[in-house]
Amino acid sequence: AVVSTQSTGYQFTTDVASLSKRSVEGEFQAIMMSFENDTFTLQKRSSMHDRAHQKASSNFQTEITKIKEMISQLLADFLPEEKKDKLKDLSKTITLLPETMESLSGSAVNSGRCQQEEKHLRLFEVMVA
Repeated sequence: AVVSTQSTGYQFTTDVASLSKRSVEGEFQAIMMSFENDTFTLQKRSSMHDRAHQKASSNFQTEITKIKEMISQLLADFLPEEKKDKLKDLSKTITLLPETMESLSGSAVNSGRCQQEEKHLRLFEVMVA
């Protein structure tokens, strides 16, 4: 099997036991360079992602507010009670969307953490070999 680091695109084998000493040293150097690159760009990437997340959250909240206002306007119109009930249900569903988006965002962050843990585990395996 082959594993690829996202930041550098470097690929390495996963069968550490079959590597020669020279191969292990090469693997170790490649992984260390990958970590150095991650460390170098981490602050910049983190800042960029934070700004993008804040902007997306703000835009999303603005759109949710607009939709709720439109629903309120529709509810004020002379509509049959059945349609008003459906609009109220829609409004409740829309109210839950920001929480769902935050949960989705949290899942993406956790996925990134898992990938980083995999990289650390690989480094540990190479160091032990």
